[in-house]
Amino acid sequence: MDKSIFKIGSISVYLSDANKQSYRIRWRAFDKQHSLTVTDLVAAQSIAIEINRDLSQSIYHTRDYYDPRKSIERQLIDEQYKDLNFLFCEWEKLEHDYAHTTLQNHKRVRDFIASLPKELRKLDNSHRFLEAYRSRYAESTIDRDLQVISACVNHWVKLGKVPHNPYPVIRGLLKPKKQQNKGRFTATEKDRILRRIGDGNVYRDLYQFLFMTGLRPEEAVPLTWGNFDNIKGLININKTYTACQLRRNTKQGKKDKIVTRKYRVNEGLKDFLFSLSEGVDVSEDSALIFPRVSSK
Repeated sequence: MDKSIFKIGSISVYLSDANKQSYRIRWRAFDKQHSLTVTDLVAAQSIAIEINRDLSQSIYHTRDYYDPRKSIERQLIDEQYKDLNFLFCEWEKLEHDYAHTTLQNHKRVRDFIASLPKELRKLDNSHRFLEAYRSRYAESTIDRDLQVISACVNHWVKLGKVPHNPYPVIRGLLKPKKQQNKGRFTATEKDRILRRIGDGNVYRDLYQFLFMTGLRPEEAVPLTWGNFDNIKGLININKTYTACQLRRNTKQGKKDKIVTRKYRVNEGLKDFLFSLSEGVDVSEDSALIFPRVSSK
């Protein structure tokens, strides 16, 4: 009977034959038991780590992929990871909680990649990939799409399936955007507005919060202390208040699904929120952060 030596996650390694020094790796995928026997303990440990890593990311390979005696099988599969079309399609199968507009961008990226010749989809041919992109889309569109593509390839880099991500470098070759103010207040203008409002005005704290975060008023007014996660340093935005109506879907949400947008809180904003909580029972999650502000 095999004797268990160690486990890595759900992967078990057994001493199969003490005389022959063989080790059996066992794992379960798709409700089936799989096993692989190797003759080296270090190799068994390395393979077990790789299988456990793949399964944790919902990557399922055949037994032959991990068998060191069948390198051709592995080479064929590894060759797929050089193809951006394969990487993107497999990445999209993972669970992503993206807004509808983001998914539309994904569809454009997916359709474009699929339309390219196989040679242009190779990761080591990223410069020609950019040329093809420029022949169809504007620089601003390419910039957005390369963010998505980079996120996809970074995922596979972290898993060790891809050696490096060439697309951040390619993105750097795009023409820089012209700096536009878009009506933002300068620091001097913000200071003047706050002084004009005055310390005794109930709206001063709200305006300062808006200046510090860039949130819209309809997002800030309904915020409660339950939306502020002090431990993780986040503000969870999942509702807006407009036209005297509280709506549970945010700007990035869908009509049939509530999407929570997370805003990271820096130390300055955290201190400001703590100053607002003085004398307030913040243990009541439904208590408004700006209770005195009129919601009209």
